[in-house]
Amino acid sequence: MVAPVFLVFPLWAGTVIYTHLWGQEVMVEIERCSHSRSGWECRGSWTDSRGGRHSAEVAHTDINDKGRSLKARTGPFGVHAGSLWQDTPLLLAAGLFLAGGAAIVLLSRFVNREVAQVAQRILTDPGPALTLLVDRSTARRPDGQEYALLRLGDPELPLPPGTDAERYATLRRSDGRISSSLTWSDDEVRLLEPGRMTVEARIPHLDLQSGRPRIENAEGRLLAEIVRASGHTGNVYCIAAPDGTELGRFARLRRRTWALRLEPGCSTLVADMVLAHLFTVGRAA
Repeated sequence: MVAPVFLVFPLWAGTVIYTHLWGQEVMVEIERCSHSRSGWECRGSWTDSRGGRHSAEVAHTDINDKGRSLKARTGPFGVHAGSLWQDTPLLLAAGLFLAGGAAIVLLSRFVNREVAQVAQRILTDPGPALTLLVDRSTARRPDGQEYALLRLGDPELPLPPGTDAERYATLRRSDGRISSSLTWSDDEVRLLEPGRMTVEARIPHLDLQSGRPRIENAEGRLLAEIVRASGHTGNVYCIAAPDGTELGRFARLRRRTWALRLEPGCSTLVADMVLAHLFTVGRAA
């Protein structure tokens, strides 16, 4: 989204440079001028090398040029009289845009590299924790063994009344057993008990939680929170119990893939809710 903003303006400035240096040279007769908020706008006409007659607004002219014939150059986006120096502010601004764009790209690469290193440590740190690679539909152990699978439109469970078929799925273990089902919207993720379709846990009010989603049980009691890990630039999160105990953490390893670590103290319900979050609204970009 940011790239077009930092590319279009310098490209436009590049066409101005091209026009001044290599555009077709013509003699433009300034015919009329009018005043606007940005200054004088003058139109002129000229005959090209093939004898064709043209008329357009001529940059860098004012009321004093009315009735005069001026040397100008034509380009892809207009006609420019005068020298390239008159466009110096535009060219300086374009240079600043390019420098800003380059700085953003370099900073993004630095941050992504740092986060990937944290994700690698999540997978390799010793201990009895469960470590998983989570993409948009599958959670696997680092050795490639499947742990859980998100299955959209599962035929074994009927669609609950009033539920969007594209936002209803089952969470299956590696043995094919349905662990739970889930539904989600832009503002909430719900984990359902399979068969009975009663809510077991949820992450409610996503728009109101300021980047700190709460995992709650069916009665609204807090089970855990997903919070940004301190000391990191971004895309590194902790799963914290109500008393502050760390139940796990996850970080973006690469595009569309999280590295997830779940400590032994993390309940199956919280673990499944975290997976439901990463499979749906918390997908890795």
